[in-house]
Amino acid sequence: MPTTQPMPPLTKLTVPSQGPEDVLVAEDGTVYCGTGDGWIYCLDPQTRAAEALVNTGGVVLGFTSQDENTLVICDAKKGLLALDLATKAVRILTDQVEGRPLLFCNNSDIAADGTIYFSESSTRNRIENSSRDILENIPSGSLFRRHPDGRVETLLRGLYFANGVCLAPDESFVLVAETGAARIMKYHLTGSRMGQSEIFAQTLPGLPDNLSLGSDGLIWVAMVVENSPRLTGLQARPLWVRKLVTRLPKFMSPPPGPFLRVLAYAPDGSCQFDYEGDGEIFKMATGVREKDGRVYLGSIAESAIAVFDHPA
Repeated sequence: MPTTQPMPPLTKLTVPSQGPEDVLVAEDGTVYCGTGDGWIYCLDPQTRAAEALVNTGGVVLGFTSQDENTLVICDAKKGLLALDLATKAVRILTDQVEGRPLLFCNNSDIAADGTIYFSESSTRNRIENSSRDILENIPSGSLFRRHPDGRVETLLRGLYFANGVCLAPDESFVLVAETGAARIMKYHLTGSRMGQSEIFAQTLPGLPDNLSLGSDGLIWVAMVVENSPRLTGLQARPLWVRKLVTRLPKFMSPPPGPFLRVLAYAPDGSCQFDYEGDGEIFKMATGVREKDGRVYLGSIAESAIAVFDHPA
């Protein structure tokens, strides 16, 4: 691991709604995000003006760009969606897998041929009980592949809260974050190990959320909360204890402390950058995008996108 370094000063782009989970930066610099109340916004980084585009009627999580006119959206309640930026029409790409409804669609990435890789965090709990899923530590997340003809294939099952998804620069593998296990899994798409999986990064300092490939060729990782001994200790307890804790009144379960941290990995798995920021200024980073030396952060706990200059 590289030496942890202070995160450069942050600027904020205000978002009209709460919880811009993920962030996407278009070629022209326009910033897109979606919020917990279903709205999708585009923001001008120069004027900081925000425009509401459309409401999905669900909870908007991951964002990916299919082309300059189409965004692919993971909606926790509606499934895998596509937004036509010209007409603002939203259509469903996938809302079922193996004959059952998608319960918790979370994040995605798109290959050059239009194949979409996407995650489902849980088949046990919906987004309203996402923390319960992590605390109970029962793996039911999955990684899927949607082919251009609409066919959906399951690549990995039994993941501990499957979250961020990111393809390698050469598309030889796809990564999926296991938030509940504080690790990132690697699934080989080509070569002699095609169809096999292994750990890409583990024992992370925080629980990984969304992943993205930067313009610098690095894989950026947003970490939502600290990977604390208290959490890992609870996850190791018997199931009845874990279930009991998740059902305690909120006042008996203190919220996580201030935490802001992002990592950047090379495709070979070596960590290149480790930025730690002030969680009192901006907390619970859930999305991260690097473009041309600037890093954009989303958060389920904020009503803003944070931006810092990456001097490397």
